[in-house]
Order: sequence, then structure tokens, then C-alpha cells
Amino acid sequence: MEKQQNHLKIAKIKSLPTLPEASCNIITAINNPDISIEELTQVVSTSSALSGRLLGLANSAYFGWPGEIKDLRMAIIQVLGLNLVKGLALSILVSNEFDVSRCSRFNSEQFWTHGLLTATLAQNLAAQANDGKISPSATYTAGLLLNIGLLAVVYSFPEELNQVFVNVEENDSSLNDEIIEAIGESHFQIGDYLLKRWRLPPIFPMILQQYGNLKCQEQEEVIKMTALLKFCSRVAKDIYLNEDQELSVDVINQLGLVPEKVQKAVIALSKKRDTIKDMAISMTGR
Repeated sequence: MEKQQNHLKIAKIKSLPTLPEASCNIITAINNPDISIEELTQVVSTSSALSGRLLGLANSAYFGWPGEIKDLRMAIIQVLGLNLVKGLALSILVSNEFDVSRCSRFNSEQFWTHGLLTATLAQNLAAQANDGKISPSATYTAGLLLNIGLLAVVYSFPEELNQVFVNVEENDSSLNDEIIEAIGESHFQIGDYLLKRWRLPPIFPMILQQYGNLKCQEQEEVIKMTALLKFCSRVAKDIYLNEDQELSVDVINQLGLVPEKVQKAVIALSKKRDTIKDMAISMTGR
């Protein structure tokens, strides 16, 4: 009986939604490193929902822009920037595919706030590292997609995940371990499968493989970006919970960062915590 249930769960995972053609076209465009602002504006404009969400973000408290931005092109040029729009557009398109409302214990605001905190800090530190193996823009996107598998699992198994969240809270156990116990696979495995299915650039599923200890990646780029994202994810959790941040000296040294500059970046991000929460709510549209 248990074996049959596992087969049914695997079948359910494999029937996860595919991206609409319009979304695929946008993702293809935003992953073009040579795309111009004009081209990006044109392709994003094909989705009124995405355009509206990005305009909402440009006018959010997080950016503090004086006045009102009504034009998408101006939002990109004056407020958001090309790389940020690429990362945000990807995460918004992805989140739109999963209705997580049936899982009452899943906190969308916390999920995306943690993702934004992780991505923002990772991008900042990647730029500080000035390492050709670590792309700040790719690191930002990877930070937002780090837990995409969790969204897919919540969408596919809302009842099981409600119990998972109860177990984590009551037993102080690992979320990923509880998910494996409930459905037989980790959310990193699901994320890896999903990003491959959606034909995102290979670097992103490779990071999930490394992050979730699914495979041993030998590419220096993947190893370094994963180490940075693990560090930033832990710090982001502390910032979200308003707890003291524990900064790993080993990771800082491994990435060739200056501890004082890392501390300064963390303090600056902590001060933006509440506005990033507002940005997360705007991003989900819920």
C-alpha cells in the first residue's frame, strides 16, 4: 500500500504545471545576457499581470521613489534596474503557477521575504567578492529560486504540508527532513526537477543539487555560489526573525570577503526588513 502511495505521489509531482508559452517567451528573453532595456520592456509588456506587479514594486516603500511611476520602461531605468527586473520577473512568473491557498499553514509573505533577503544579500556580497566565478545577477536569481521546490510541494500536497509545518513547529525538526518523510523526496529534488522541466539555465538546478546534497558538483562556480547562498540564507532567517546574526568567518574568508564590509551590508539589510516584507507581499499579489 505504501509503495502504491509513493508511486501516486511521484506521478503527482511529474504532473506539475508547465509554464504557459507567454511565460516561457519572457523567461527566454530575461535569460538573454545581451537583452536591451527596450527589448525587455517589450517582452514583459506582453503580460499585463507581470507589468502591473513590477510597476507596483517600483512604487513600493522599499524603493522610496518620490512621485508615481506609471511607465514600465521608466520603472526599469529609474527604479528597478535591468538585473533586478530579470530576477523579479522570473520569481513572479514562477509564483503565479502555484496556488498555495489550500495550505493554511504556509506563509507566503515569510517565504518571499526570506527569498528577497537572501537574494539581496547574496547579490551584494557577490559584487563585493569581485570573483569572476560568481555573477551578482545570477546569484540574485538563484537566491529567489532557492526554495522553489517548496512552493511546488505545498501546491501539490497541501494537506500533507500542513502536517509537516505542525511537526516542524512542535518537534523543532528540519523542514526538508519532514518533507522527505511525508512525500519521499526533498523539496530540493522537486525544485531541481521543476527548473529542468521549465528549461531554465543549467546553473540554477545545479545550485539546487549542490545545496540539497543531491549530487557532487565539481564546477567552481556552482560550489562558490552555493556556499554564498547557504551563508546568506542563514543570515536572512536571523534578519526575518529579528535575531542576532551569526556571521561565519570561515565562509567569509573562503569567498575572499572583508568581514567589516559584510557586517555593514547585513546591518543595512536589517534596516530594510519591514519594507522588504512589503515588497514580498506586492510580489505575490496576495
